[in-house]
Amino acid sequence: MKKNILLIILFLIFQLCQVLKAYKILVYSQTLTRSHVILNAKVAEALASDGHNVTILEVEYMEPLTEFEGSSAKGVKKISVRTDLNKAKETIQGRLTEIYFKEATAWSLITGYKNDEDFQNTINEVCEHFLDTQTELIEQLKNEKFDLFIGEQINFCGSALSYLFGIPIHILLVSCPIQEHVSSLVGMPFPASYVPSIYGVPMSDKMSINQRFSNLVATFVHERAFYYGIKELNELFRRRFGSNYPTIQNIVKETPLVFVNVDEFVDFPRPINPNVVYIGGLGFNKTTTKTTNLKEPYLTEINKGRGTIYFSLGSLLNTNTLPNNFIKNLFASFGSLKEWHFIVKISEGDEHSLEMSKNYSNVFLTSWAPQRAILEHPNTKLFISHGGYNSLMEAALSATPIISFGFFAEQRRNSLVPERNGWGKSFNKALLLNGKEEFVGGIQTILNDPKYAEEAKRLSKLLANKANFNF
Repeated sequence: MKKNILLIILFLIFQLCQVLKAYKILVYSQTLTRSHVILNAKVAEALASDGHNVTILEVEYMEPLTEFEGSSAKGVKKISVRTDLNKAKETIQGRLTEIYFKEATAWSLITGYKNDEDFQNTINEVCEHFLDTQTELIEQLKNEKFDLFIGEQINFCGSALSYLFGIPIHILLVSCPIQEHVSSLVGMPFPASYVPSIYGVPMSDKMSINQRFSNLVATFVHERAFYYGIKELNELFRRRFGSNYPTIQNIVKETPLVFVNVDEFVDFPRPINPNVVYIGGLGFNKTTTKTTNLKEPYLTEINKGRGTIYFSLGSLLNTNTLPNNFIKNLFASFGSLKEWHFIVKISEGDEHSLEMSKNYSNVFLTSWAPQRAILEHPNTKLFISHGGYNSLMEAALSATPIISFGFFAEQRRNSLVPERNGWGKSFNKALLLNGKEEFVGGIQTILNDPKYAEEAKRLSKLLANKANFNF
């Protein structure tokens, strides 16, 4: 009896120690895209599962909160803040649509600098709206006495708020490959001679003299654009809270940790600081075994033909906005490869794609698809993607070769990573405006050359066997 009582006491002491180690953490989540929201939710869930008290402050930036009802992290308190996002969404999506098929050059980056400023002004207006309308919530969050703050790098409203809330520790979460302004803020080198600009002229790390010049211009332009946004935020907070309010530069430079949503094996090599931690693949199933865990109608569709090719341009890009010639030649390409079956994800309500594809019996259209399960199926032979980083990561983990053509942000740069490392190819999507031959040839190259599948399997094993890959 005494032994049992002693065991109970020891158990209670152990549980008490666990509770005493728990911290109060605030995660600031910007609804820029679905992938941003999901990343923040995964970080919050990982911390909550370790016993910490985690709150997500989810603020409407570009996508409405209703779009992300399924993104709530388990065991995490979520505070959702609606804003006047119509202007932000229209401005940003309009700008993105304009640049889908424009060739990026050093000159276009310089002349397009005003667009970068407009983007910064637009997302800063969301921050100002938050300050104007959420005075009660701000006081509530001050009283929470959080121990630690985690926030992203696209807009530093959250970083500035962390000081207002009295949070002593600031951790930076980078949602994509490390950007120029992030390197500058945390004192990390960004050698433009071999580290490709995140938003610049798409190129690999092996550059010619001319490419290095273009990359240097891109690095400078985009760093300046983000610093413009930071300057405007600094002025906003000092107008509201006094001239002694610390600058975002001073808040961010004190960060003890920088979490980067990238894996070293799925990016270009670059120098980093000791406090940088790569967390690419956080929350993903790390299995490398091809499975058949699919439900209908996808299970039937994926087993058609010689093999299946999966096509998706992500959740942000609306396929309704793509040019007629692009859609026409895209489906003509798929239709000409009759021995292969295509599962094609389109935007909901895209009647144009439905019309263009109706004569091709080897094409199945859907407005939603279980992407990871499709990629893991042994009959999936190729993934055609927009080059979003989560898609790259899922292809890498699933050992699936990839063809990618980026549309905006870091997607064009991301598209070159698989080509550099031998498990995919990038494709100039503008060629599809004039015909299908080059695209069909690119697909056939990967399907007919086993080296791409072999390299994809090799990469998947590297990711699975990393000593620090399980979170």
